Amino acid sequence: MRARWRTAEGALLILFAAAVWFSIALSEITFLTALASRLARAASGEPFRPRPRAVFVTALILAATWILAGVFSPAPADSIARVSRLYQVFVVFLVAEWAADSRWAERAVFSTLVGSAIGAAAGLVVWLQTDRPRMLGVFSTGMTSGNSSAMGLVGAVTAVAAWRTRKRLVAGVAEALDGFALLATLTRSSWLGAGLGILAVGTRPKARLWAYATIVLLVLTVVAVPRFRARGEVIGDPSEITAKGRISLWLTGWELFKERPILGWGLQDHYALIEAHRRADATFHAGHFHNNVVQVAVSTGLVGSLAYAAFHLALLAALWRRRGTWWGLAALGVWVAFEVAGFFDWSFGDAEVAYAFFLWMGLGSADNQEQAGGLVDPA
Repeated sequence: MRARWRTAEGALLILFAAAVWFSIALSEITFLTALASRLARAASGEPFRPRPRAVFVTALILAATWILAGVFSPAPADSIARVSRLYQVFVVFLVAEWAADSRWAERAVFSTLVGSAIGAAAGLVVWLQTDRPRMLGVFSTGMTSGNSSAMGLVGAVTAVAAWRTRKRLVAGVAEALDGFALLATLTRSSWLGAGLGILAVGTRPKARLWAYATIVLLVLTVVAVPRFRARGEVIGDPSEITAKGRISLWLTGWELFKERPILGWGLQDHYALIEAHRRADATFHAGHFHNNVVQVAVSTGLVGSLAYAAFHLALLAALWRRRGTWWGLAALGVWVAFEVAGFFDWSFGDAEVAYAFFLWMGLGSADNQEQAGGLVDPA
């Protein structure tokens, strides 16, 4: 009975690994059911010791500091309620525990690549039937879909390098679909994040050829497709309208941070706050600051920002120790992609993006021994 219970729980997480790329509802159902199952097993005598320990400790500190910021914010009830979204961090620990079995980890990676391919294909099919210049994808915005495709692409590139025969073919299909979907979102921050994440994967000799070839193909596609090329030509142009808008938002954020530097304004929607401090050079309206660091600084002040930095550095340290394994290497590239893209968006607060990010953090930080005949060490 207990063995069947565990098997069902593992299967739920395999399904979750696919669902994060195309359905937030299915992601929530599968993850929360698996988490409830694991906590029930813990209550019945199977201890649940979240690993990596440093990540768990910093996650607790992060939650505590953000709750503290909410208590002293202008809207405490709303702010504290939003901290509850940090339950998604438990994806890291639940997946890392299961991925200690390298065979399960490989099945989960296969599932996540199939899921990312499904999400990318669905988004492209809808986009190609419309006259929209920008693909929104299966999620609500092009930025969300772009961030999702960027992480999926980094994982797919690593899997193509790691796998052989038919599994490599599946990974290649996912890579092609994620790559084109990423470009179709016209989300330049995700382009940059994916590019640097793939280059991080390419730091290992056995992944270098595939990483560099992917970068070349992406660049050639941008050059060849007029709408992609037009978007690429304004990367780094501070006078471009959305770039001007972001810079204006960041300056507004700096002024707000100076008013409440210790614990910030809380995690509530900041539309009214931004509107009340709107600068003359603003080019669009927003409810957040389009930058993870600025958003956290304004919302939770210096205290919450330090906790946020500690949490992400703990993740990086856990992945760095595992960079000699394929999924540790993939997760390291995903970490880079997420952090770079998050410099231009509030991606840590985006449930779809956060789920995909935490999934890869769990897969990459798991303490396992890769089986003979399975994945090879990229070192």
